[in-house]
Amino acid sequence: MKKVEYSLLIVLGCLFSMASSASIQVEPMRAELDAKGNAIIKVRSTGSDTAYIRASLKQVMSPATASEYEQDAVIWDNSGLMLTPQKLIIPANSQRTLRLISMKPPEKETVYRVMVESVSAEGFPLASSHALSAGFGMNIIWGVVVNVPPRQPSIAFDFNRPLKRISNKGTQRIIFRKIESCNSELTKCQSHEIKRTLYPDQQWVIENDVVTGNKTKFTVYDWINKKEVVFVK
Repeated sequence: MKKVEYSLLIVLGCLFSMASSASIQVEPMRAELDAKGNAIIKVRSTGSDTAYIRASLKQVMSPATASEYEQDAVIWDNSGLMLTPQKLIIPANSQRTLRLISMKPPEKETVYRVMVESVSAEGFPLASSHALSAGFGMNIIWGVVVNVPPRQPSIAFDFNRPLKRISNKGTQRIIFRKIESCNSELTKCQSHEIKRTLYPDQQWVIENDVVTGNKTKFTVYDWINKKEVVFVK
């Protein structure tokens, strides 16, 4: 199953001239907007040349599922996420920042990916003047995952025991860390470490050997309030 994560795309093209290229580093690779709806991405030029950077924004649809895909986002839409600036000029061994601002908090958590790439001074992909000595040009595209919290964050889910199915009824993603199958008194439990993320309106059918008791304890991580929460179903 495909999961939302950062990406690093390397585009190779057959080129013939030989020169150094402008290298960059991008961090963090996952940006979670704060309570004020802001986040920053740092871009650093690590090569010997000035780096010309272009940034674009894509919205991730059906995140963390097999049907996940991306579509272009409207950067200056007052109801969405704003990315600024979209172009950077970074001298060698220097750092600049990209800023993300949520213009209007969504009703449910949304996911974006900021694509960061080196371009030529004219704003086009790296030309032959940036070829590697091996005879190939390399254009690296960094993909930073951005999580935008909802207007009113809430963790809530239904658990259908006969079907072993969890349905996210809240407004934010649920990060499952542990599931414990227990007796009715919760005095004896069998623990299972879990790494699973469920976004709003998504469902997950748990493996048969994980849920066997009369009651089930779910330990999840609340990424907005930075704490673990335990639910008993």
